[in-house]
Amino acid sequence: MLAGSSAVSPARSGEIVRYARATASKLWTCKSNCGRKNPIGNCWCDEGCLQTNDCCMDYNQTCVATCKGSCGQKSKFNCWCDRGCKDAGDCCADYDNVCANLRPPLHASCKSYCGKQNPVAGCWCDVLCNNERDCCPDYNETCAPPPPPFSCNNSCGAQHYSKMCWCDSACQLKMDCCQDYTAVCTGIPTPPPPSCTTYCGQQPPNSNCWCDSACVGYKDCCRNYTAVCAGGQSGAQSAGMSHRRRV
Repeated sequence: MLAGSSAVSPARSGEIVRYARATASKLWTCKSNCGRKNPIGNCWCDEGCLQTNDCCMDYNQTCVATCKGSCGQKSKFNCWCDRGCKDAGDCCADYDNVCANLRPPLHASCKSYCGKQNPVAGCWCDVLCNNERDCCPDYNETCAPPPPPFSCNNSCGAQHYSKMCWCDSACQLKMDCCQDYTAVCTGIPTPPPPSCTTYCGQQPPNSNCWCDSACVGYKDCCRNYTAVCAGGQSGAQSAGMSHRRRV
């Protein structure tokens, strides 16, 4: 190259072209700019740009809430693309066109996911999925609430030992009762509250309350402590502090 020549070498020329392309792409993109103006270029990425005709070139692909690539889950925007979004009223605008009629993916199974969500497919395998309309296709045969012998016998007020159903008063609301909950549990009378009769100075068995003088400070006296024990001596021991509580 002659001294004083302003010609640019091919290698250097290639670098300039690459830089120009990179700069141009930043001038007209909505990436990282949704909801505001592109700080480098002279285009916008907000909802008003459609009216003022100054949207960046990739506004629709980057910023318009869509279910594309998000069926069965929450989209990257503040809307949902799962089967429960209709009831919740939070579907993305194009849910019906993009996701509503899609067949579930082959991996949409409840195997190994009973009681929770399949994290890959986005469908659910819990007792609420039928109401939410987001069950995996094989939920009923794989995870549906079991028939007896999953019985509420000896389980009223608690979860069945199998962890597959419940026998408490909330199970009807949550729709996860064992099948014989109504027959077995709803007619059982409430057990009487623990009593201090014959237990002054100690704790009645199978209770969370006490009948000793310390119960006033601990605020865990049984309901009839004052009537039975506080006046002095009654029952097996005096109303004094029990050895168990003297720590």
